[in-house]
Amino acid sequence: MRIKHFVHLFITFVVLVALCVIIERGPVYIGKTYGQSSQLQNEAHTVAQTIAAHVIQPLTKEHFNDYLTVTAKDVEAYRHYYGTLSEQLTKIEAEYAQKQQSVNEDVARALEQERAEKIADIERVFTDDAYVRTKVLALKEQVVQKIVIEEAKKQQNNLSSFTYYSYDLYDSKTMREAAFGNIHDDAIFTHHIEEGDLQNVRRTFLIGSYDVPALQPISYTVERSLQHVWGTMTIAKRANVSYVSEYSIFVMMQYVVYSMMAMAVIGALYAWRVRRNVRKVLCCNNPFVTYTASVPIDMFALFIIGAIYIVWAFIYSLSYTPGMFVIDIVQERISIYEWTKQLTWATIIFVMFIIVLYVAFAFVMRVKTLSWQQLWRQTVLYKGIDIVRIAFQKRSIGTKIVLWMVAFSGASFLVGEFRGVYSATEAVIVLTVIVVLLFFMMLHRVGQLTTIMSYTADVVNGQTPKAISITGNHPLAHHSEHVQTLREGMRDSLLEQQKSERLKTELITNVSHDLRTPLTAIMTYTELLKQPHIDEVERQKYVTIVDAKASRLKVLIDDLFEVSKMASGDVEMQKSKVDVAQLVQQAIGEHEEAFKAAQLDVRVTIAQQPIEAYIDGQKWWRMFDNLLVNAYKYSLPNTRVYIHLRLEDDEIYLSVKNVANYALNEDATELVERFKRADTARHTEGSGLGLAIAASIVNLHQGDMTIDVDGDLFKVVVRMPRTV
Repeated sequence: MRIKHFVHLFITFVVLVALCVIIERGPVYIGKTYGQSSQLQNEAHTVAQTIAAHVIQPLTKEHFNDYLTVTAKDVEAYRHYYGTLSEQLTKIEAEYAQKQQSVNEDVARALEQERAEKIADIERVFTDDAYVRTKVLALKEQVVQKIVIEEAKKQQNNLSSFTYYSYDLYDSKTMREAAFGNIHDDAIFTHHIEEGDLQNVRRTFLIGSYDVPALQPISYTVERSLQHVWGTMTIAKRANVSYVSEYSIFVMMQYVVYSMMAMAVIGALYAWRVRRNVRKVLCCNNPFVTYTASVPIDMFALFIIGAIYIVWAFIYSLSYTPGMFVIDIVQERISIYEWTKQLTWATIIFVMFIIVLYVAFAFVMRVKTLSWQQLWRQTVLYKGIDIVRIAFQKRSIGTKIVLWMVAFSGASFLVGEFRGVYSATEAVIVLTVIVVLLFFMMLHRVGQLTTIMSYTADVVNGQTPKAISITGNHPLAHHSEHVQTLREGMRDSLLEQQKSERLKTELITNVSHDLRTPLTAIMTYTELLKQPHIDEVERQKYVTIVDAKASRLKVLIDDLFEVSKMASGDVEMQKSKVDVAQLVQQAIGEHEEAFKAAQLDVRVTIAQQPIEAYIDGQKWWRMFDNLLVNAYKYSLPNTRVYIHLRLEDDEIYLSVKNVANYALNEDATELVERFKRADTARHTEGSGLGLAIAASIVNLHQGDMTIDVDGDLFKVVVRMPRTV
């Protein structure tokens, strides 16, 4: 970062600090006088309330007139305070009998006279109500006197705390006045009291707290009206109090706040002017773009908001620093340590401010480069919803997790209810049993999951582990079944792959053999034809052989090309409604001579006619033709060939059975592979593609062709839907 960029950011930081000072201190100092400060106004009002209550409306005996009355209830309470008449007389007799023991005659006579006076007083109390009223009234006056004296002492203490105030207060109703000092002196503060500004004074006294026997403890409330008090209060500049220095602080703080306002305006204009440079600095080579790329966008946003709030709070705390410096200057107690500490703190906040700016701009750049859909996918909320969705893809798993939580919470609730009936020990035992049972049930499921994971690892490593036995109707049991099914599928796939590799090798070998044989003959006879000494008859013989071998080679290549196209599905079907029964009969008729030459007896069974189907007639003819050619080429002479055609559940059923003229050692399913022949010695004519082409044509019609070998019995069955 260049120095000028650093200066731009520093000015922005200063503007923010100035704004904080204006927000915090502006309402107190902008356009205000020292006397308009809320703190001083509240204090002056409280002082006026206190002076009016103690000087203009002091607490007197007259405020207790309602209390200084004696009721019949007071008389009865006083009489029986020490018990009934007999109980009190008995107590007096016992008390003085003890006192008169071991005393001389003069003391005894004095005690006797005192006892007689008390007995007479007690008897009069129980007989003379007026006498009792006089005694109760005297006690109440004693209590009131104590209250008035205590309040007068409080008055002196309170008034001595406000001697720096000059005041002149007047009650327009009682014509009483309270004055102190000279309110016309040069003042730093003046406060005017209008009628109705002061509140009435309500004071409640607990009579029983004054320790006067024979009186009932009651609460008595005295209210003094201050609604008609008005006047003026001032604090003189010559007063030797802290308010004078506070006045100086107020004036200096006003200068500071106005300076901050000017600084904020100038700094804001400068920051607006260089905003593009600041934005460029924060966006280019921002290291936080890379560091925060993997942070979820909503967590990133919350972090930014929290960081901005914290930094703003720290910056706001700097708004108190100017006031501290002003106070130190006024009170002449400048501390280098405090100033250094504040400067260090401001530097730390400035560094935090720069870091937060970089992080915030990294967030803005990330938001601008992503769409709303991408931003949504990068939130924790989206991931949480996705986790819940995945958890409930198998609803039974998600439901059981919720049920486990509900079960544990319910168990805890029941134990809490159980404790209200039985002891805490029994409740703990019950809770322990429930927790242990739930824990072992969970361990059992974890063990099953571990077994499945170990089984899966063995399968991945190519091992053939024993089948796992996890029974039940829960998700883990179903998953174990799926894993075992997958293992079986992998094993079958491996076997199929091995078989495919073997068949590919055989295919290459057979193709090489079947193509090389006629090609070798063609090349051999071509060399013979080049000999000059052969006669015309022999030359014509060689040409005939070359032509036959070339035709044979062409058939092989055409068949290979055709079966490859059919296997890839790159064949155009020309479907129409065809009578399959008629087509089969025509094909058999064309090969009738070939069957006779092979000494074969063909037995044809067609269940009904016509058998119509929506098929490609030409390709269906080729398929059946290949089956017939395969039958008369590879059947044992003097045997029968059985051909059946019928409808089964709206499907065409066609079968061709014959007895092979050689041992069928091959897997029947492999005979439909290209260039695969049951005649492994390959002595017979044939391309080895006939059954492969037939199977491909059946597949194109979405049918199925199967081959069954039972000893020397060879059977081909074709099943194909009538309408596809």
